[in-house]
Amino acid sequence: MTSSSRPGALSFGLSALIVYLALNAVSGRQGLISYVHIQQREHALLAERDELAAESADLRTRIRALADSTLDLDALEEQARRQIGAAAPGEIVFDLAQNTTQNATAGTP
Repeated sequence: MTSSSRPGALSFGLSALIVYLALNAVSGRQGLISYVHIQQREHALLAERDELAAESADLRTRIRALADSTLDLDALEEQARRQIGAAAPGEIVFDLAQNTTQNATAGTP
């Protein structure tokens, strides 16, 4: 009886081992599903890196424009006026947000 049950037990054991290894290869810590998640995370991080690199290059350009040796007075004046909300002498400023509100209330009978 033991000689006839050994091939079945061995076959079952090998089948169980193969199933375990297959499941581990797909859903284990270093399996296929984990690999796909890591790839997605890598693509997201690379996109974020590219965005930050572009932003950094833009900031470097703005810093160079404000350096003493290459100071662009027009750009500096524009930034300062934008920050404090002021207009230059002889400049006409249209406040579209306020104008839209006045038109909406004036247009109603």
